[in-house]
Amino acid sequence: MVTFQDAQFVVIIGGWSNTISALYIEEHIYYYHGTLLNSEYKPYWISWNSYEVSVGLGSIQGSGVILYGQPQCPIKVIDATFASNFGETLDYRVNQAVHSEQHDTKRLLLNDPDAVLNRLRILEEKFAQLGTPTQTGSTYIIWGRKQCPNNTSELVYSGFAGGGGVVETGAAADYVCLTPDPVFNKTSGTDHGRMYGAEYETNFWAKDSHNEDVPCSLCRSSYATTVMIPGTNVCNNGWTRQYYGYLASGHHGHPAASAFVCVDISPEYLRAGSRDSDGKLFYDVIAKCGSLPCPPYVNDYPLTCVVCSK
Repeated sequence: MVTFQDAQFVVIIGGWSNTISALYIEEHIYYYHGTLLNSEYKPYWISWNSYEVSVGLGSIQGSGVILYGQPQCPIKVIDATFASNFGETLDYRVNQAVHSEQHDTKRLLLNDPDAVLNRLRILEEKFAQLGTPTQTGSTYIIWGRKQCPNNTSELVYSGFAGGGGVVETGAAADYVCLTPDPVFNKTSGTDHGRMYGAEYETNFWAKDSHNEDVPCSLCRSSYATTVMIPGTNVCNNGWTRQYYGYLASGHHGHPAASAFVCVDISPEYLRAGSRDSDGKLFYDVIAKCGSLPCPPYVNDYPLTCVVCSK
């Protein structure tokens, strides 16, 4: 637990039996679900200014954000307290110096006001009353990959991209990520709605991608919100990038409607190989100036995309 002067904000790493971390700002609490602590020293960073606080994994400030909050009133940090909880021993490093603390002891980086420790005890009581918070999160699909990004996301399943046929005027518009383990209740239907597999229809995605079948993966992020942003490959400050790549859709000349999805920058292929079976097709998307303002967009440039979480 890290507490700052007058407990303006508190960071808890590996709380609730090492299942949840939290950022406490004023009366607001932000959660991260996942195991973070182990027997080895692990780098974390904490960054703040007057109106925002961020906590991240690693030694590079701004990367791997796991907690983020915005206080209503300006923050003024003078002191910082490190403490363990409920009698546990805490070993930590600050600038490579090793320290060891227990719940009944303290170490302040700059000075040692009693108000900080009193406020810390009050906050501990509040957290104890909260119990284990309800888990939150969000899901997203990474198109063109058989696994989730190597970050805070967990794989729900790895499947097959699919959708309606491109030459069928009544076909469904959406791309879908089909499960690899289908379950059927009936053995026949009316043949009005149809589901096909999907292919990369050009070599835009990679030098040998034409007619290759498209994989996909359903991923769960511990963040409450996940969005796809077309036209860029970077996330706004305070957001975590899950993956980035190029925007895809169907062909504008085909009778079937389509949608826009984000294909990973390094696409993979399914085991079925190149067979030119068509079905649902993935084409790159280019900007067309007119009602689309140029600049900032550039005519005929392929559009990038990014999936971000917070």
